[in-house]
Amino acid sequence: MKTTRDFDLNYRPASYWGHDDPVAAILSGIKGEARRLMVKEALQAGKDVSEWLLDPLLDEGPRRFIGGIHPFFMGGEYLPSDLPGETTIARIALRSTTADVIEVRVRPGGPGLLYRIVDEYETEFVMPFDRSKQPLSLGELVKLINESEGLRQERGLVSCEVEACACPGGRFRPTNEEWLESVRGFVTVTSEIYPDLQSYYEAFVEEWLSEQGLLDGPAGPES
Repeated sequence: MKTTRDFDLNYRPASYWGHDDPVAAILSGIKGEARRLMVKEALQAGKDVSEWLLDPLLDEGPRRFIGGIHPFFMGGEYLPSDLPGETTIARIALRSTTADVIEVRVRPGGPGLLYRIVDEYETEFVMPFDRSKQPLSLGELVKLINESEGLRQERGLVSCEVEACACPGGRFRPTNEEWLESVRGFVTVTSEIYPDLQSYYEAFVEEWLSEQGLLDGPAGPES
């Protein structure tokens, strides 16, 4: 498996607007995580997609309906609407009960670009920077994700969530393969613009597990 050192952190997209992949263009506007996955699977299989699945954000009635099926279907549906000209460049989806989603967004601002991070709880995120003159390199986007903090994310948007999954109450659960897979799959980081972002964070989580000594055998409880 690749390590985080194996990725081209200098990769920089030419623009954040306009997608060569038509599926990516469609997915970029859908906020609901479950709907995104359903639409992606249908499009890749060449199937028709119901029009309501393509709505950027659902109205309250449909949101309540799908939430009544399972809370998982509400994930991403309560994200704030895009500001004028704004687009999402990275998405952090949690395999929590309500499938919480965090987005990194960008919009034109003066001579450059302005960034903000949003979730479904109106969290005020503290970011290491919030603007750039040109699109971010992969390494700069990783820095933004890893050094931003929210109310729950005191050690970065990904590592803090992985740690919370692995160490509820400050204690590691007994290590086994099923447990490891649950930790590996708890956070998914994706981007329609940075194709290596998901693989980068899969390697990131694997390195975190190794650093904690969780891949070498059973871990004892920690306080």
